[in-house]
Amino acid sequence: MENVYEDRLYVSLDELCFNAENGGNNMGRMSMKNYDDDTKVFKSKNLETERRRREKLSARLLKLRSLMNKATIVDDAITYIKKLQDKVKGLCQELCEMEATSEEIAEPKKEGFDAAEEMKKWGIQVSLI
Repeated sequence: MENVYEDRLYVSLDELCFNAENGGNNMGRMSMKNYDDDTKVFKSKNLETERRRREKLSARLLKLRSLMNKATIVDDAITYIKKLQDKVKGLCQELCEMEATSEEIAEPKKEGFDAAEEMKKWGIQVSLI
């Protein structure tokens, strides 16, 4: 049997009894519906509201697109991309300058190992017998 009220929200007698037993506290957004042919279908309680919201948003986007000049949108996008590219170049140059100055400041690494300095560093005293 085809369900005529597929888009409508309804509650079966079993669900009403179940809700009455549990205090009627059904805060979930989804509910499970049992049909005569033992198939279970989950329906959103806000199905119609959500559908209207999406349709309204879609209509407004179409209206906005029709009002905006496509050449203006493309021109603004090109200008924005060029600004971003200039910013990337500037940041790359700044990074290269910072790396160059850090290499000049860095101390040259010692090739040898000085045991006496390491002992002083770790607080070990030298005792001669």
